[in-house]
Amino acid sequence: MTEGQKYIRFMRAFDGLAQGKGLRGQVVDKDNYGRIFDIDALLAHTRFDSRLVFDESDIPQVKAAFVRVRKRYPSNSINECVEALLR
Repeated sequence: MTEGQKYIRFMRAFDGLAQGKGLRGQVVDKDNYGRIFDIDALLAHTRFDSRLVFDESDIPQVKAAFVRVRKRYPSNSINECVEALLR
């Protein structure tokens, strides 16, 4: 799986959180034959280079996810966001 494919799947998790599904919720990966993923497992098992940050256009969606789960948005770093959500 390419970094781009991982990022798209990862953003589906943040979209699910922003919609109020919670960390125990599930999202559908339309690009993977409708496969269903648990949001918390997807966040825990998707690894990125530690220097990667979210695209500027995705930051509002990521921040909305943090608001929904009532956690503080740490930074634009993908790995820092995952750590903050899974604590």
